Amino acid sequence: MRTLKPSDGARQATFEPGRLLRLAIICSLLILVAPQVGEAENLSSSGWGSFIPTTPPVVAPDTLFYDAAGAQRRISEFRGRAVLVNLWATWCAACIVEMPELDRLQSMIGADRLAVLAIAQESGSTQAIADFYAARNIGALKIYIDHEQELGRALGQTLLPTSVLIDPNGVEVGRLVGAYAWSASKSVERIVRLLANYRSVENP
Repeated sequence: MRTLKPSDGARQATFEPGRLLRLAIICSLLILVAPQVGEAENLSSSGWGSFIPTTPPVVAPDTLFYDAAGAQRRISEFRGRAVLVNLWATWCAACIVEMPELDRLQSMIGADRLAVLAIAQESGSTQAIADFYAARNIGALKIYIDHEQELGRALGQTLLPTSVLIDPNGVEVGRLVGAYAWSASKSVERIVRLLANYRSVENP
């Protein structure tokens, strides 16, 4: 299995318009196999089998992304709590299914314990994301955007949605590609169990 190397920080971004087109095509193909809205319970019975533990562990990249106000953000800012990075887009059918699940997960596990970072792989403004959230009553998730997919590339993302689970030390635990019922009780239990087993820097 290919593992990621820690990022040494932000790099000068070069926008690749073809990459968004490729992602859109791939995501459209996933419509054929993605569950429809309202079928999230089916994800919880099969989706976790696609969870890939990261072996050996690697530090998550610290590449820049942006919040709704345009401020620069980094994953390292959330050290001390678990982080679930979800790379998604407003045009991705599977992402549309999954986003309400992520919103419920964040509400169920407080942000002081788990930071769910839904980071849109979008080239436009954050207004489209705000409209998307409003239309679906998403209130627990904050708006984040990766305009030129720099963080997506650093994480080795090729399909949307991609979720990366990171422990409180900033080390990647594993990842899951595709929509998943994150708010199902079994899902929450698995996340809590995984994070309970992480070894801290102070007490390895």
